Amino acid sequence: GVLIDDLVTKGTNEPYRMLTSRCEYRILLRHDNADIRLSPSGREIGLLKDREWEVLQNRWKGIEVETDRIKKIKIPATEKTNQTLRGANSSPLSEAIPAIDLLKRPEINWEVFSELTQSYLEKELGERISVSFKYEGYVDRQMRQVEKFRRMEILKFPEDFRFNEVIGLSAEGKQKLRKFMPITLGQASRISGIPPTDIQLLWVAIEHKRRSKGGASDV
Repeated sequence: GVLIDDLVTKGTNEPYRMLTSRCEYRILLRHDNADIRLSPSGREIGLLKDREWEVLQNRWKGIEVETDRIKKIKIPATEKTNQTLRGANSSPLSEAIPAIDLLKRPEINWEVFSELTQSYLEKELGERISVSFKYEGYVDRQMRQVEKFRRMEILKFPEDFRFNEVIGLSAEGKQKLRKFMPITLGQASRISGIPPTDIQLLWVAIEHKRRSKGGASDV
């Protein structure tokens, strides 16, 4: 999807290299959550058999149950706890703290955490939980970005929209827009060489044109 979108909206003068950095939402599109993101679509088109689907659902349920359990427990400030923390080069506790706060420490991996919380979840699934909590703030921020771009993606340029008539657009921006002729503001935002200021001007111009025609905004 990233490759096709890039070739259509950005073009290339050399062989296309598929790099992680090309993906706008790489924090969300991780390899460890690929099954959660893609399996429902695979199931819908018949690629997953009943047994395979059942196994995946059981794995997801295990993650959900363990996540809920972790949110409810606290880690006591016992000598045994602090001994384990020192072994992981982590600061000892002076009082009990929520398990989530401990898991968010960068030096605390799932192996150490599962020992402190008596978790019997398999390591692979436990590490998923660990990643989800450690990067929770980044994930939330990117989800907000996704929502913003989702609104841009459905905001279409009117059929009679003329890029040359938008006051303030950069010369390069006008040239690129005429070349690729994006259908939506989201597509325009991904064209290489178009600055964010041009996207804002386009957004204002679309809304102004809609209001002048008495139409409602899509965003």
